[in-house]
Amino acid sequence: MATLPPLRLGLACLARSRFDYQAARDVYHRSVAALKQFPNVEVIAPDDLILDDADHPTPGLIAQAIDFFQRAQIDALIVQNGTFTLGDLTLDLIDPLKVPLILWAPLEPDWTSGRLRLNSLVGLNVNSSHFYKTGRAFRYLIANPGDATFQDEMGRLVRVLGLVRGLRRTKIAMVGTRAQGFFDLAFNEMELRAKLGVEVVTVGLGEVFDRARALPAQAVDETKTRVRALIDDLSEVPPEKEDLQARAYLALRQVAEQTNASAVAVKCWPEFPFQYGVAACSTVALLNDEMIPGGCEGDLEGALTSLIVQRLANNIPFLADISALDRDRNALLLWHNGCAALRLAATRKHLFTHFQANRGLTVGFGLVPGRVTLARLGNDGKNLRLFVTTGEALPTEMFIRGTLSWVKTDAPVKRVLDEIIYGGWEHHLAMSYADLVADLREFAALTGIPLTHVA
Repeated sequence: MATLPPLRLGLACLARSRFDYQAARDVYHRSVAALKQFPNVEVIAPDDLILDDADHPTPGLIAQAIDFFQRAQIDALIVQNGTFTLGDLTLDLIDPLKVPLILWAPLEPDWTSGRLRLNSLVGLNVNSSHFYKTGRAFRYLIANPGDATFQDEMGRLVRVLGLVRGLRRTKIAMVGTRAQGFFDLAFNEMELRAKLGVEVVTVGLGEVFDRARALPAQAVDETKTRVRALIDDLSEVPPEKEDLQARAYLALRQVAEQTNASAVAVKCWPEFPFQYGVAACSTVALLNDEMIPGGCEGDLEGALTSLIVQRLANNIPFLADISALDRDRNALLLWHNGCAALRLAATRKHLFTHFQANRGLTVGFGLVPGRVTLARLGNDGKNLRLFVTTGEALPTEMFIRGTLSWVKTDAPVKRVLDEIIYGGWEHHLAMSYADLVADLREFAALTGIPLTHVA
């Protein structure tokens, strides 16, 4: 997957001449410099603030700013209240710009003058009310450029805006359909397109099988050698299954590359084991290990969830079932048939035959411990929604076959299960090794997707 182009972040500072607009000008220039410190961001900002001179009106400044931002094709706009301004200035600016919006008020510089020098917070409050009542989604920030609050909150907004922009250029390959009987994994392709800009690319299982069988022996042998170097125990692996696994992995990777897909959902059974000859579990594990999220059982929204948290945390998640409950430890067992990325292993890595019907290969190990977020972008049968909770992945041995981790949830485990079960959530969660609650809250707000946070 190619590196995404920089986020084109517009910044407009509005000021009123009856306040200390010179101080606002200084804040504006420091703001431009501070925003440029964030990685993969291009700051699109006029040379000066937009001054509403009550005594000497300057017509056309807003029209010039609109033209400036439209020509630059900004991805988002920050409206900075350098001082208090009247609402018509801001509404005139944002009306033609159909991009995500951030309101920003700097702090008052000091209290020595006996008057409010900027009154920026009131300006932000006026604008926020106008935005709300005209149906424009927005986020807000109260901070000085470069201070700790700015670094934390603006850094998060930049990160999430980059995610939202990137998703609008994202494709996910759907290989086959959802697995038989898993109706809960059904999704609305057009809502994904409308809400997030995600495109679903459909690929037939027969095409993948034909690709796999036609691969040259040299490429297959090189892949088998690489996989052997990653696995500690291959004692159960029949040579013919190892060959089929390598071919399936290479074929799915080809599909991802040629369709420019950032994630892959796979109907992993019954066709894979009974028509092709090997289950897809370990194949998905190898894709995950290369940061190409895979959704077993045709779980496209699960693969998309994994991609979202992977981009936010810059590490590999684990898409898994909730397979057991330990009330004494307030813990859930996250498990799947051996599809976790190999680099998540904390114990010896095994490659063995599938526990059902001995068809195909799965990997097996206990996952690394650490702080985690459990997330799910799913749907309620009609509309997209987002689930999130947090916990601690505990040291876990491979006491059953597959890839697994006990997770002690921060919230009472029954509260977590009540929401998942009574709320009708899908049976896969993405486990990410990061605290992503704040990021996912911003993501939900910017995309208009309802968020359920179990805390």
